[in-house]
Amino acid sequence: MALTPALLWSCVRVCVWLCDWKGAECWTKQCQVCSILFSSHWEELRDGIYQELNRGVTILDGRGGFNSETKNVVLVVVSTRQYASLISLINRIDPKAFVITNDASDMRMVKVSPTLHPIFNRM
Repeated sequence: MALTPALLWSCVRVCVWLCDWKGAECWTKQCQVCSILFSSHWEELRDGIYQELNRGVTILDGRGGFNSETKNVVLVVVSTRQYASLISLINRIDPKAFVITNDASDMRMVKVSPTLHPIFNRM
């Protein structure tokens, strides 16, 4: 499935809705969304998110409820301004990926220095 104008417009509407929902705060402060990605191409998605969006990810061990098949699940937090780029990346790598996205307004985080974190040394 290619990134069609209709799909792109849907992504834009979601981003606008998120910013409208949060009000003017999103234009003065970076609002965040948390996306959970279910894909057999999780390694490519992880690498693409690192390289193209300059964001870290968390890989979770998951298990399908229907068939108990084990899966890796990608958790990523991006700004609402990066969300359309994330969706574009997902559609390019795995158009069949299942994505759940929620507002991440109450997020606490400790930044990891790229020089200290080993994943950034391989790039």
